[in-house]
Amino acid sequence: MLLKTASLGRLNATCRSVLSTTLSITFLKSLARTGSLKEAMQLLENTPYSRFLKDSSRKALLNSINAYFNHLIDKLFKIYPIGEVKEFFLVQDRGFVTEKLLKNKSFRQFGVVYSNFLDVLTVVKYRIIEGLSPEEVAPFLFAQGNLKHLLPEMLKASTLSQLSKVLPFAKYADTFEEFRRNLFRFHIQSLRKLLLGYPFTPVIPFVVLRLKEIEKFNLTAIIEGIAGNFDREQIEEMIVDIS
Repeated sequence: MLLKTASLGRLNATCRSVLSTTLSITFLKSLARTGSLKEAMQLLENTPYSRFLKDSSRKALLNSINAYFNHLIDKLFKIYPIGEVKEFFLVQDRGFVTEKLLKNKSFRQFGVVYSNFLDVLTVVKYRIIEGLSPEEVAPFLFAQGNLKHLLPEMLKASTLSQLSKVLPFAKYADTFEEFRRNLFRFHIQSLRKLLLGYPFTPVIPFVVLRLKEIEKFNLTAIIEGIAGNFDREQIEEMIVDIS
């Protein structure tokens, strides 16, 4: 028991150390404004990503970002080996793993937060974009989180505007990009609440890695945007603030 508590304490300290390296929205916007992958790499050399950087090509930078994230997974796993952590973050389809987390008392809180996120995405994809009926979409929902009481109304919505009015975090979101930002903001706030008051819970690595995964998405969007010669404003619209 003491060994387990000590391991969880070390895990907690390491997780918070990792979280302290989160790239600020100011830094990300500076990265987006560089206009070249070479300049972007120079900025990243002053971050924890530096040891994984090889060269400034699009492919190399994307590989470096993935290498850093995989390094974090391995680092936390070595301190406290939770098989579900690797399973969750290394599979492509997370539905089955999320079901497992929801059934596990130690990980359920994270499972609830993530299933909330997936339920909204499912409604957007199958109901709003593909136009499936509520009856066709309902079986794909987890209906486990604090949004489950809204699901009947969410399923009635046939447009993004209608869906936005149902969700408290997405009022009046008129575009998919605006809706996406509001959804991620809600998701990140929900994740950060799990970090409060639980210094010795194994749910923390899930939260920290999920936040760092969103950071990875941000960096990927910036690199792809620069490589594709997108306008600075277009790239900044894709960035989600996780700080």
